[in-house]
Amino acid sequence: MQKNRPMQRSTALLAAALFGIAAALPAAADTPTKDAPLGAYFRYTDDGVNVRIDKIERVMHVDGAPLAKDADPGDGTTGYLVFTMSIQDAAANEQSVPSFNAVVLFDDQSQVADGLQGPYVGAGKGDGPGSLQPKQTIKVRYVLFGIPADRTVTKIIFDPNQGSAKRRFTIKPGSIVTIPEVPRPKPAE
Repeated sequence: MQKNRPMQRSTALLAAALFGIAAALPAAADTPTKDAPLGAYFRYTDDGVNVRIDKIERVMHVDGAPLAKDADPGDGTTGYLVFTMSIQDAAANEQSVPSFNAVVLFDDQSQVADGLQGPYVGAGKGDGPGSLQPKQTIKVRYVLFGIPADRTVTKIIFDPNQGSAKRRFTIKPGSIVTIPEVPRPKPAE
């Protein structure tokens, strides 16, 4: 009997370790959401890319602006958000410029979830760089279409889908600047 006790203890320890690993797996798969302030850098990827939302602008209806020139105006009830962001490579090696998935929550509890288009530089849809050099910071814009004109944005959640925590921004009055629409060019006859 004495010979079996070390074996029983080893089996019990192995079972406890396996159970502990199995119990930790669902927690690791569920990415937490952290609150973040607008205008402050936050870690976007685990490999050293930091992001700051410098400005959010809203256009109430898809218009003739260069950023929206290829967008379908639909039935005229939706607009878009323009995110001006600073993105920095805090690591010592080259990093890809990230893509963004966002969920926009409204005052009526509805939401729009989609990937942001971009990055863009300049006044129009000039493509932004595909990568960041070590310690480089760039300023780019991203666009999210499908924002209902009759609703107020209350929160925006960025989901990196790369292991880092989701970031939730509470939108206070005045945080989003509404900019005038640019007339759409009339189709040639």
